[in-house]
Amino acid sequence: MRLLLLFLPLLLCLKIAAQATKATQAQTQFTVTLKEQKSEEDEVDGEYLVLTATLQCLADQCNANVVLDNKAVGCIGNSCTATFNRHQTSNISVIKSGYRLDIFDFQYDTEPNIVVLNCEGGLYPEQGCSTLSSTNLGLFDVVCVCAATTKPPYCNEETSEGRCNVGAVKWWVTDAGLEGTSTSTQTTALSTLSTTPDNFQIAASISLSEEKVNKNDEHQIMINASLQCDSEECTYRVVTSSYPDDYYYSINIDGCYQSPCNGNFKKGFQVPLTVSRLNQHLELVTFEFEQIVVLGCDSGLLKPGKCFNTIKSNMVDGVYYNDVLCSCQGGVCGDKTLTGVCLEGEVTWWVDDATPTITTSLPPQNFDFDFSIMLTEENESDTDEDSQQNVIVTTFMNCSTIACQYLISISSTTHSLKLYSVNANEEDCSQSACSGTFYRFDTLPVTVYRSGEILDMFDLDYNLAEPIVTVLGCMSGLLRDGQCQAVDYFDPNAQLNDTLCICQSAPMICDINTPRGKCGNEAVPVWWQQTEYSFNIFLTESKNQEGSPYGVSLSTIMTCSKTSCTYQIKVVKDDNSKEYYSVSVDENSCDADCYSSFLKDETVKVTIYKQGEYLDIFNMKYGEVEVLGCSKGLLVQSKCLSIENQQEDGSTDQVCSCEGNSDGCGQSSQVGECEFGTGTPVWWQPVPTSSTLPSTSTTPSTVEHYFTVTLIEQSEHQRAAHNVTVATSVQCSSIICSYVFDIYNRDSSYYTVLINDNVCPSPCKGNITKGEDSVLLNVHRLGQHLNLVELKFFTDPEVFVLGCANIQDADITYDEPSKCVRFRNVSYVGVEYLRDDVCACNDFASTCDENSPNGICEEGSVYWWQEDPTSSPPTTTTSLSTTTEYDQQNQFSIIVSLTEKLSSSQGLEAQEKKLVVSATMSCSPSGCEYSMHISNSAPTDFNVLVDNQVCSKEQCDGSFLQGKSVNVTVYRGDQHVDLLDFEYTDAPRVVVLGCEEGLVEYQKCVKIRESGNYEGDEFINQVCSCRSAELDCQDDSAENGVCTSGSPKWWQNNAYTSTTSTRMPPTTTDSIPSLKDLSDSGVGINNVTQVLNDTYTYSVQGSSLNRTQIFDITKILHNSANVPGISAENAHQILKNMDECLNAHEDEIRGSQSKEYRLLDVLRPMVQNNRDKIIRYLKGTNLGFGAKKIDCSNIDSDDGLIDYGADAGFRFLNDTNKLSATKRNSIIVPLKNVCGDQDVSHVFFTIYRHQKLFNGPQRYRVYGREDDGSNEEEQGVENTTDTVIPLAPLGKCETQISIPSQAAVLSATVMSQDGTVRAMTKGAHSPVIAKVQFNLGKTKRPLHGKNIVSWFHTGYQKWALDEQCTVTSDEDGIITANCEHLTDFSALILGQINANYVCSYPLIVLGYVVNAASMLCLLMLITIGILFYFRSDLIIKILTFVRGQVPVSGDVINLTYYSIILVFFILLLFFMDQSDEKSESGTTTTYCVVIAAVSYFSLISAILLSMIIGIRMISHFLTPKLRTFFGVMTSPPAAISIGLGVPLIFTVLLAIFDVEFFKRDDQFCWVRPDFVTYAVFIPILLPIINGVICSSFAVYKMFFQAKRGLADKATSHHDAEFWPKVLGLVIMQVAMGLPWGVEFIMIGVSGPSPWNYIFVILIGSQGIDLFLIFLYRRRRLLADSKKWSRRGHQDRAESVEEKRQTFTSF
Repeated sequence: MRLLLLFLPLLLCLKIAAQATKATQAQTQFTVTLKEQKSEEDEVDGEYLVLTATLQCLADQCNANVVLDNKAVGCIGNSCTATFNRHQTSNISVIKSGYRLDIFDFQYDTEPNIVVLNCEGGLYPEQGCSTLSSTNLGLFDVVCVCAATTKPPYCNEETSEGRCNVGAVKWWVTDAGLEGTSTSTQTTALSTLSTTPDNFQIAASISLSEEKVNKNDEHQIMINASLQCDSEECTYRVVTSSYPDDYYYSINIDGCYQSPCNGNFKKGFQVPLTVSRLNQHLELVTFEFEQIVVLGCDSGLLKPGKCFNTIKSNMVDGVYYNDVLCSCQGGVCGDKTLTGVCLEGEVTWWVDDATPTITTSLPPQNFDFDFSIMLTEENESDTDEDSQQNVIVTTFMNCSTIACQYLISISSTTHSLKLYSVNANEEDCSQSACSGTFYRFDTLPVTVYRSGEILDMFDLDYNLAEPIVTVLGCMSGLLRDGQCQAVDYFDPNAQLNDTLCICQSAPMICDINTPRGKCGNEAVPVWWQQTEYSFNIFLTESKNQEGSPYGVSLSTIMTCSKTSCTYQIKVVKDDNSKEYYSVSVDENSCDADCYSSFLKDETVKVTIYKQGEYLDIFNMKYGEVEVLGCSKGLLVQSKCLSIENQQEDGSTDQVCSCEGNSDGCGQSSQVGECEFGTGTPVWWQPVPTSSTLPSTSTTPSTVEHYFTVTLIEQSEHQRAAHNVTVATSVQCSSIICSYVFDIYNRDSSYYTVLINDNVCPSPCKGNITKGEDSVLLNVHRLGQHLNLVELKFFTDPEVFVLGCANIQDADITYDEPSKCVRFRNVSYVGVEYLRDDVCACNDFASTCDENSPNGICEEGSVYWWQEDPTSSPPTTTTSLSTTTEYDQQNQFSIIVSLTEKLSSSQGLEAQEKKLVVSATMSCSPSGCEYSMHISNSAPTDFNVLVDNQVCSKEQCDGSFLQGKSVNVTVYRGDQHVDLLDFEYTDAPRVVVLGCEEGLVEYQKCVKIRESGNYEGDEFINQVCSCRSAELDCQDDSAENGVCTSGSPKWWQNNAYTSTTSTRMPPTTTDSIPSLKDLSDSGVGINNVTQVLNDTYTYSVQGSSLNRTQIFDITKILHNSANVPGISAENAHQILKNMDECLNAHEDEIRGSQSKEYRLLDVLRPMVQNNRDKIIRYLKGTNLGFGAKKIDCSNIDSDDGLIDYGADAGFRFLNDTNKLSATKRNSIIVPLKNVCGDQDVSHVFFTIYRHQKLFNGPQRYRVYGREDDGSNEEEQGVENTTDTVIPLAPLGKCETQISIPSQAAVLSATVMSQDGTVRAMTKGAHSPVIAKVQFNLGKTKRPLHGKNIVSWFHTGYQKWALDEQCTVTSDEDGIITANCEHLTDFSALILGQINANYVCSYPLIVLGYVVNAASMLCLLMLITIGILFYFRSDLIIKILTFVRGQVPVSGDVINLTYYSIILVFFILLLFFMDQSDEKSESGTTTTYCVVIAAVSYFSLISAILLSMIIGIRMISHFLTPKLRTFFGVMTSPPAAISIGLGVPLIFTVLLAIFDVEFFKRDDQFCWVRPDFVTYAVFIPILLPIINGVICSSFAVYKMFFQAKRGLADKATSHHDAEFWPKVLGLVIMQVAMGLPWGVEFIMIGVSGPSPWNYIFVILIGSQGIDLFLIFLYRRRRLLADSKKWSRRGHQDRAESVEEKRQTFTSF
């Protein structure tokens, strides 16, 4: 047979993981032959390959050996054997010319198995041979498999054809990795089998599709499971990428709410992953040691590189389900996925829950609750029904087996809303409603707040088998289906009668006849609890003997939140009581001011000590204060109550407690007593340590000691001496001593100083109470110790030096003689003698010298060095090199932890974030060195700076000089806390939270807590400090700290440095990569948090960023947003970086954006790739963001976002009604309109407070910007990446889009499985899917255009004019609109900038013609009026000809009237048009304001003068008295003063207080017509009044009175010019008033219209009108002259005189 040339067999090892079973030993040997020939009949030139394989397996391991029988070849790597573990698979493949044949596999699951041609069962015979043939690639292939017992091991014609029973036969497949392999290879080789890795790993993906038959309702579950094992333990991880509603994941018994879920287990254990729905559960995956079991099947459903389908139909509640489970290990499910067969074990599908989770009283899978609770409050002393206050809380709750959805709505009177605040899970619901979801084993509290009190109204509880509602703490009794019940309560603090009425599934009918309910199980309703306390407690002790009483007062303020209380106590003692009383708070001294906090379930004790006795004066609990052990009766609101106690020695104690009244103790206080059942007063008790000691003198005394003791030791062979000095200060009262040891250890490598066997750094402080054990200070060296100083306090305080209490001639315990004494000693240690010299000095001596006397002990005995015990103190050793940890250098070793526990208001799982700072500090007299390590579990929330520097690799080292300090600051968003300070002023110290003393104790852990609210979340902060102790801050291990010097300072707002930057950026260190490196490097789920944190150190520079930096940051944010599986915290980081970038200059932002990387394109992938249900960024400076996952099957409310301003930030909006109830920028999406036929998955909203990101090539003008300057046109893109030529804005006379200066951008996006939902179509119309509201602030209304709401076209990068939103309201700068699609919306202005009067050439020409003609007419009238004052014959003849009659005298009022109108026309013709093509100013100049004001003054003055002329005309028809009055008013001085003075004053006031009236911003210097009062009402109303009154009065007098003969002689008057005057009056009133109305009609009109021409003609023809009226009157006067010429000269003369009196220019 020829040598095989075409085949190259290679062994490729593919590894999987599973669990080992029982030990076994088996050996399998077989032969596989591959024969290939041209056809089935043609066997000439056929090729063949013979493989003999041996497989031997032990308990967990197999050894394999493969030999090619027809050719002796060497294996690759010189090895033909390999070892693989149980549940691994090794594959033998044959390769030829880019094709691969998996000829057989070794398998070892439960038993060894041989897989031939991918067939798992049927082709491998137990005995004999089997064969299989097929034509492939133009050749006929035959595979023969023979067991070892077959002789010879080859197939023949009688060999039976094999059949594959499990799996499917697979022949040659393309192997892309081997294509192009040469077929001329002359050698055949075997690859080495891979060995098992040290850590066993396996990964699988599981998908479960469940579809209701004929219901078109499908749910899909998708998980990725991974397992990694070492020799003893496995770690598992589950990532859920699909989480349908009503399906519940659990691992063991713990819920898996938020992906990923992970954990570990020991060898021999297993961890099941269970899916629950309805009343059934499915054990989807089980993690076992080195194995993943699917559906309980140990083998067969999970194979390397393959996928299998497992199908099952079942019925639940009468509904059939088709279940398809696809399990893959490295493959992808598809239509051709094989059906899986379980080879070991049994497939187990859905199993009914063992214990039903519901009761028969409720629906099978739906717990439905609806109930209403009304709280009514009535003042006992006020019987008026209107004084009642009430609030109604209506609740709807719908639950599945895993979660509940709720809706809580609030209704009350307006006044009640001011009194009450209703919160659901700390979310304020007072304004409308709250809704959300909470899960099983959670509780959702609903509380009511009023001034100083809180009421836990009810809890929605799902901790039991079924959900319940707990009302007033009662689990049963107060909520009955279909009924109403009431509970009454009298609040003694507020003096109010409260009634709570509860109705379940019944109308709210509550009155005096409503049944009164009771708690079940004998429980008691829990009513109002006080949250704010301010009280004073006075203790006074009066002696029988003469003398002043002792007194101490404690002023306390306590404020409680939902979970904790904070208190402040101020202690004030009488002068004679400072040493008599001592006050402690939780066993911590408090003799001045104390501050601290405690949690809801904790108690704080305040105790007063005196000479061996103590008094628990009061205890503080959550919502309660106990005085003398009485919970009620001794502390009442607005009262002072006193109680007395007679002591055995005859003295009297009095305790007076006042709440809200600090000055009521004394004669006005009332006698208090404990209420029945609330305890009995507990007075003085003996201190336990001194209860058996004899009582000392009751007279308070003070003992003070101050002395120094110095130890000097010198060796015989060393000249240098070792010395240590202890300066001691002791102050004692009759019951307690306080001591301070200042230790100066000049040889820290030699001496170690201990106090009570503990290291005590200098200065070491403490207290010793009378009767306690002594305080012993000793010095250690070379395995020996010397008791240098000892303090004792039994009967009297005593001080011992070297064991001696009384030293002759030098009593150092009292400051009498100024002396020092010496004690000398020689000791033998090791091989040398040591000389010791101890010097003891009192306060008035300095140090010992040669003349200092030797000390003689008169009481006690002197003790020198003694051997250390075998169990020496832990900090002391005999090694000289290890005694330097605590010495004169004042070394500190401290651990400070900050823990924040969040309880989300959105019903999410509670989170804990922790920061630990481990630090050491070593100080010398000149300065300190420090080193600290920072462990931060929440880097996305906590940003730590040490001395304003970022720690490199979480490690900081440095130093500082004496008088300086180093601060450790933790930043959280826009807040920070000073966690830790190293200080070195008079002495080194460590300060925690700004508290000088009380929060750091040696060899102790001290904790302090505080609760608060941040971004809508309730949190509890705890800071724990441990000095020279292990970090152990558990409740029972750490003490509750009380700040005794200073006050703890928690989270504070960051200091703002400018309007665009929130805080100064931290100095970046060399360890942070550059922005270029960050943008070019890869971002994955494992490093996205760190990359975003590093990026923030750059983006926080804000206004200092340039376009290159912004481009790099944008690229980083793009890369991060596209990482699958990012969290809400990562999204918060992305948004925070984006927010900081928007602080940069607008030009830099424009220049940074490219087609590939835009900040606007970051949000969608960020939401799409996020694994969390909710994303919130509500405290941004430039933008706010909110995103949610949507369940269209359960939509109870709309969703949106609202901007409450820079101080309050952004909030979610879940009610469309709120959109119109506020004037804020907001957007809301009616989800019911969106959730139609679309499979909606997410919705997210963004509010941008400016338009820096919405700029493209087209530049736009900014409307309403005061500072116009050069920035008005900077709306284009100047990009180094996109070579875009900016397009200049259109001319100001063309219709165009303008951007309001205060316009925000509101964005909403709805995402589905297929992409983004932009619009909906239902029938012939598109429903409204977005409602927006804009607040343009003080932006003025456009005069030549209109406000529109449109959208930004991201493709063209410009604002679009098609598909505009429908504006529903536009009033006072508030614009609301409905939109039928979703994108980025903004309020815009569509119209022209300049007025038509300066843009339209025909209007301009017409204006010039009409105005010039009016000016000419007015000049003629003024000239005629002036000629009246010149009396020459020629002028009289001229006037007689012009007027038609002989002139008599001039009229100054008419002359003034003509002149003021002429001024207006001069301004109109020459000054009002300020258009200049070179000027790009968009605002009104001061010059233009002056022109507009003078023009307005002139027209208002003309109107008033015309009114005066009209009054003068009708005054002749009035009675003599009225005629006299109006004659004075219409006299020239009065008329001119009124006609000019009143308009002038009015115009000046407008220019001062409402100058915007004169600012049109359209290059036309005139007034704004949208100021209705000034521009429409006054100018039109005055002429109308003048014309109507004067004309009506004149007509009535002339016709009705005269004809009826009612006119008397005094009022009778005949005037032939009456009708010309009336006609002239009417014409001028119309001419003056009508233009103002026309101007108002033209508001918002863009481009020339007929109204513009009407306005120009009306306003410009007033001079022409006056001249035409003059000509008409001249004609009537000529006719009248002819009439009078026929009468006598006398009558004509009288008539002329009368006409002179009544002549007007009309």
